[in-house]
Amino acid sequence: MTRAILILAMLLAACGGELAESTTEPADDGPDPTTATDQGAPPETQAPAEEPAEEPADEPAPEPDAIAITLTIGDETWEFPGALCAFQNAPAGEAGSEWNVSYVTDGLQVYVADDSFGLLVSVADIENGGNPTVYWEAINEEVDITVNGDEISASGAFTDRVNGGTAEGTLTAKCPDWYDATE
Repeated sequence: MTRAILILAMLLAACGGELAESTTEPADDGPDPTTATDQGAPPETQAPAEEPAEEPADEPAPEPDAIAITLTIGDETWEFPGALCAFQNAPAGEAGSEWNVSYVTDGLQVYVADDSFGLLVSVADIENGGNPTVYWEAINEEVDITVNGDEISASGAFTDRVNGGTAEGTLTAKCPDWYDATE
């Protein structure tokens, strides 16, 4: 349950905490009758139309070629250009904290957590549902996770849930910001 709450909190943080607005625009039914311009006046004497103000982005776009999360298992490496990070009860790395870091790109999701279920580092093909092409995970005593402010590092023995077997792996991640799910 806690993991689901943290995932929902991260998704809300990624959306700025608001539901997405519709991108369809209303049909243009002609001039706005509330506009104070004189429709018969020459264009040079009419007041200029007000330009809509641009909304600032909730989160800055990742810099080109910037990598926020790198996961290497055996001889395979995955790089993710962003990181969504959330915690509850206390900041990540402090006693009593439950936190997770996640990002999805090209149908793959990386997920790192320390919560009531224990420790977890995984990468999974979420695009193919119940028939993933990639699914590696290291859990509890199989993985060591360290949090130092906005930086997370992990190392451990990963289990291949698709093809079987194990391999050693490492993860490094940098959170651009932490979402406080307790608020």
